[in-house]
Amino acid sequence: MFLKFLAQQEHIEIIDQIFMKSGHSQMEVNTVHSTVERQAKGNRIYTPFDWYAIVRCCRPSQPYNVVEMTYKDFRNHKSTSQKLMKNTTKTADCGKVNWLKMKWIRYIKEDLDAIYVKEDLNDGEFKRVPVSLAKRRSKADALTAPTPVLYRTPQSIKKAKYQDLMSIVNDIPEDRRRFYQDMRQDPEESNSEESED
Repeated sequence: MFLKFLAQQEHIEIIDQIFMKSGHSQMEVNTVHSTVERQAKGNRIYTPFDWYAIVRCCRPSQPYNVVEMTYKDFRNHKSTSQKLMKNTTKTADCGKVNWLKMKWIRYIKEDLDAIYVKEDLNDGEFKRVPVSLAKRRSKADALTAPTPVLYRTPQSIKKAKYQDLMSIVNDIPEDRRRFYQDMRQDPEESNSEESED
């Protein structure tokens, strides 16, 4: 949640999110993707850990910084958003906000009660969307409260998917099998099938 991030950072005043038109963009990330694809060519990739190694080897002189994440690293911003973002449909001049056409969103530290939007990158002025109609105290709490984790346990997969993986797991090298064998099955699905028996 950018408003919360801005409130907590001392040296950042503005955050811009710019969305390009589909098919009309050339971004730095395109070069990264093609470098990774070239490095991956001819390599056997069995697990996400193999991707980590490939990305680390892409540019020996200026290596990419690979951050390995687990389920504990993901945060649930929904409650913060609900407390801070009371209005997302009308601009300050009562115009309608069309999120599907949005090309630029700006967050300003000096105005944490609003976001600024444009439907065109060349458009002159930003339109102000007063998002925070929350009471001052609940807004302050939302901005300073720690963001809860999104998942308390590793994600599970459906039992049928797990069984499919186990039927082919012997086709990959033995040292890569544990990743698939240790996957958690959806407990609700397992319980409902057991109760049907």
